[in-house]
Amino acid sequence: MKKLIFIVLLYCAAAAVFWYYRVPVTDWLQQDSARELPLLILAAIIISCVPVIPYPAVAGVFGAKFGLLPGLGWSTACSTVAAIVMYFAIRRFFQTEGRALLASTRWTEQFTRRVERYPFWAVFLARLIPVMPAQAVNSYAAVCRIPAVTFITATLLGKLPALIVYTLAGDRLGHLL
Repeated sequence: MKKLIFIVLLYCAAAAVFWYYRVPVTDWLQQDSARELPLLILAAIIISCVPVIPYPAVAGVFGAKFGLLPGLGWSTACSTVAAIVMYFAIRRFFQTEGRALLASTRWTEQFTRRVERYPFWAVFLARLIPVMPAQAVNSYAAVCRIPAVTFITATLLGKLPALIVYTLAGDRLGHLL
């Protein structure tokens, strides 16, 4: 329970920091400076892990700032790296508690067995559902016995369609500005 409270407090602190610095961050994202790319990448990875700002907005920023293909590459890389980091962190620190939670009801236990039987398709299809929170998919996959390579491959392929749309929208919006 202490870990859960710590995570909730961490999310709240991150949300407060992003809210407090929203104007400077927005101004920074609108600048055309390639030297700030590492900071933009770090911010995108953090935003992808902490659901404060919807990641489609970040993908749109990459599209507006760098164009369709480079923006898509950076957006996909950041989103996938964040998913991998979250997957391994949850697997390392919360797998025991997560497995106990999934085994607490018969329905979740049966569902988990089905997911573990078809791990690639489970993660891939979950990534294609636009309203499915990425953090929930990362967490569930980490707690289940889904191999890391399967998770990473399904995540990368499942995220691409939506990221193409969001990055393209950002690219088109960037051309209008």
